Amino acid sequence: MIPKRWKKILKKNGLVFIGIISFFLILEIGLRFSGFFLLSLQNYRNIRALREKPDITILCLGESTTREGMRKDGYPSFLEETLNKRHNNKKFAVLNKGIDGTNTSMILSRLPYYIDKYNPDIVISMIGINDGVSLETGASPSSPDRNGIVSSLKIYKLFLLFKNNFRASFVDKDWEISSKKQSPQVQAQIDLATYYRKKGKFSNMKRILKKAIKQNSGNDRLLIELGIYHIMQNSRPKAKKYFQQALELNPKNKEAYLLIAQIYRSQGLYTEANKTIQKAIEKNPEDNQLKETLAYYTHGIFHHLPLKNRPMLTKNYPRLVDTLINNNIILIAVQYPVRPLSFLKEILPNSKYIYFVDNESIFKDAINKKNYWYYFTDRFGENFGHMTEEGNRLLANNIAKVISKKIIPEFD
Repeated sequence: MIPKRWKKILKKNGLVFIGIISFFLILEIGLRFSGFFLLSLQNYRNIRALREKPDITILCLGESTTREGMRKDGYPSFLEETLNKRHNNKKFAVLNKGIDGTNTSMILSRLPYYIDKYNPDIVISMIGINDGVSLETGASPSSPDRNGIVSSLKIYKLFLLFKNNFRASFVDKDWEISSKKQSPQVQAQIDLATYYRKKGKFSNMKRILKKAIKQNSGNDRLLIELGIYHIMQNSRPKAKKYFQQALELNPKNKEAYLLIAQIYRSQGLYTEANKTIQKAIEKNPEDNQLKETLAYYTHGIFHHLPLKNRPMLTKNYPRLVDTLINNNIILIAVQYPVRPLSFLKEILPNSKYIYFVDNESIFKDAINKKNYWYYFTDRFGENFGHMTEEGNRLLANNIAKVISKKIIPEFD
């Protein structure tokens, strides 16, 4: 017979267990409902556009950078608006079929259905960044899904998203640095410099930091802040110099190592980045964050890999082209912001059905005039990320130029 005290404990633990299960069940239902709502909103906007009987229908394929277009500040929405303003004699409908976390295999599998349902005249593709890992399935496409039920849960996919974001969180979009406690005077100067940085007043930021360094010549944290200023000004050599000076003052400063590694990775020097983190671990052998970072650099750089290192993309993109050509549909192959166009031209055939949009120089020039965070909200792709309203407008305008100059005359 179970004593009363144990009955109470079991009852209490049972209620806690039921409460936990109920919480996750409600969370799963909520995530599925929100996903359904967002897709429904996307489909509603697509259907509404088609009901207006457009002269030219454009279908946008992609991942989250395209899916953002279901909001009013996304590039497909701006593209539709821009084209309809430029060409009063034609009606354009720009349909968004971007899906978070998808990859080219999944896009290719859906393409026949999209063609049959929407009968597009033009397809715009900005794809490939997720080839190597897919959050849509929750598993690497190169490895079997050992637990289909778990990987299909929205909670599991949410966990993967948080996990991937956490791994890269050592340098977030505001370049916040965790370091040793500073004197009130120095901290006040750092806070003021940070304020100016967030306001885009970089000359004021530089002036404050230069003055602070003169007053506190042995402060490694101030050197790091000045290095960050030069990163924001796209001057990586100067930034690296200040981070190295910080290491001379404090050889254990892990933030300096992490930022130097980030510079290497932005230049495609992944081996040098790994070596830098290994040095940091030698100086800080008990630091789990550094070990996690090295593991991420070694095994979790799918978003940062150059597109040419993605065999799934090199196999699927030509297949996508063949499907479109067989249906007499024009393809506009868009390269991601900042990244070079040359790879797409290497893997795609020379055809009258294919047009390219180069977003390398236009975004680099724009970033030099403003700053990176004016156009992007994160760095998930290493040297680019999800776009702000301004970034989406810039992308839409660049695509619209190609359509207006090279494609529209064919419809006249």
